[in-house]
Amino acid sequence: MTQLVSTRSAAIQPAAEHATMLDVELRYAKAVASAGDVLPRSYRGNPGAVLLAKAWADSRGVDVLTAIQTV
Repeated sequence: MTQLVSTRSAAIQPAAEHATMLDVELRYAKAVASAGDVLPRSYRGNPGAVLLAKAWADSRGVDVLTAIQTV
């Protein structure tokens, strides 16, 4: 029984870590999206677009703010 509990908690933890990482990324995206006039219009107030640009930048090894300004 103890082994089963141990296995279950190990399976749950990655999902909790993923949720935490997503929360952190969403807070970051919201903060960037609220930066106002320093952002291109398509990113202002649009944290989803910021997350997409971040994913694009991460996959190419580019800084996210550079990606936002140039893509």
